[in-house]
Amino acid sequence: MTSERSVRGYLWLAIIAVGAGLILMAFLGFYNRYWSDDWCYERDLDQLGVLGTLSGYFFTGDDAVRGYSTNRYSLTLITALLHLLGMPGTQLVASLLVTGLTCGIFAASGPLFHGMPEARYVRVLLSLAVAFFTLAASTARFQVLYWRAGIHYTTTIIVGLFMLAIILRYGRVSAPPWIAYTGLTILGLFGGGLSETGCVYLTGAFATVALVAGWARRHRPGSEGKTLELAAVAAGALLIAMLALILSPSNDRYRVHVDYPIAPFMVPFAALEFAGAFIRSSLLGLPLPHAAVLASSFFFAILATRLHPAPSWAPIQTIVMRLMWAAFLAFFLITLIQIPAAYFYGAPLDARGQSLSRFTMLALLAVVGWSVGRGIAPRGPTWLLNLSILATLAFSAYSVRFSVTIFGELDGFVHRAALWDARDAHIRMAVASGQTHIEVPVIDTHQIGTRDLIRSIVMDEWAANCATEYYGAAAFRAIPP
Repeated sequence: MTSERSVRGYLWLAIIAVGAGLILMAFLGFYNRYWSDDWCYERDLDQLGVLGTLSGYFFTGDDAVRGYSTNRYSLTLITALLHLLGMPGTQLVASLLVTGLTCGIFAASGPLFHGMPEARYVRVLLSLAVAFFTLAASTARFQVLYWRAGIHYTTTIIVGLFMLAIILRYGRVSAPPWIAYTGLTILGLFGGGLSETGCVYLTGAFATVALVAGWARRHRPGSEGKTLELAAVAAGALLIAMLALILSPSNDRYRVHVDYPIAPFMVPFAALEFAGAFIRSSLLGLPLPHAAVLASSFFFAILATRLHPAPSWAPIQTIVMRLMWAAFLAFFLITLIQIPAAYFYGAPLDARGQSLSRFTMLALLAVVGWSVGRGIAPRGPTWLLNLSILATLAFSAYSVRFSVTIFGELDGFVHRAALWDARDAHIRMAVASGQTHIEVPVIDTHQIGTRDLIRSIVMDEWAANCATEYYGAAAFRAIPP
């Protein structure tokens, strides 16, 4: 019989293996530098100050064309706070996101461990595993983890997780404390102001929670708690944020720019098509990460249930019905994510926006694996525990293999940072000596899957213009590497 102490040792081994991968991704962030929209934020924060940059929300006409989305007030606020730290603020972004995502998953996973408070090691491992594959298998890892102006998608996930954790924590309480309602209101207003796509995603999620809670209260008179009220507060705050994004005067810059408009009544059909296409391409393109999350969650549930017996989970039929609804909800949310891009461009959402879709899929697979595992564990054969230990070790090895691939990006990050620092020093020296038209080298960034925005001979791109204004120069002339 495998002892609890030995199993705990295997769990620690897995925690270290997966945690090391997350630490590695966070470590790469210390080689991060300004990129793309960052130049525009830095220019405005230096020249206009924090309040002046935030007031870009009210700019109209040519003044609203800042090189970044001025209506996304929460992203502007995050950028302003990181700006106070200088370059270290940008270098800390990845560490903050990795920590926030892991803690958010841990906080929201409480109901999965109902009746098993001692299974904390498994809960930590599950949180690390979902966070690891959410970032490692992201549709655009560099942009949603390292690019300061692109972190709003990952931040949206983090905010949503903590909002869900509050509702799950206090939803069964007959009189939730005021701090629960206040926290949901603040997080909703903040999370909704990160981006249009993220706001639609969160609003749809918590409006659905409110509808389900209302249905349960009506059809199950014995149900207690305030889940409906808490979810309604969350959805209400998000709706206010959505109105703030829509009504921003700075949206004036979008009214004459719609690339491929389609008829409004076709938007839901296009969104459904784009959602289905993403799910198919995701499963076919990355089958192993999806399978790893599903299988590992199943075996983690076996370990937790065998080592820390808990009250009966639910009949198999009930579990199947709940999972069917969970799958429908996931598809609904992935469809919602597609709507803004379908409306404005008549095209699928870009890769960084689809990071929300990838997280939704992985979260669903984790819930499915866990629910099936916990339902089978009390009924399964005794050898399931040993099989789960072997599966956990195999998962650890796979995550290490994935981390080795990520480690291969280190040279690219280091190389880019060194070249960026040298170019930064060159530009500052040239400006200090009185030069206004400066030749600058183009940085080769293909190793980390990006492009250098200061790259063309005729510098007519807004990012390059922001960079020249940030340094106080009149123009740059790009020199090929």
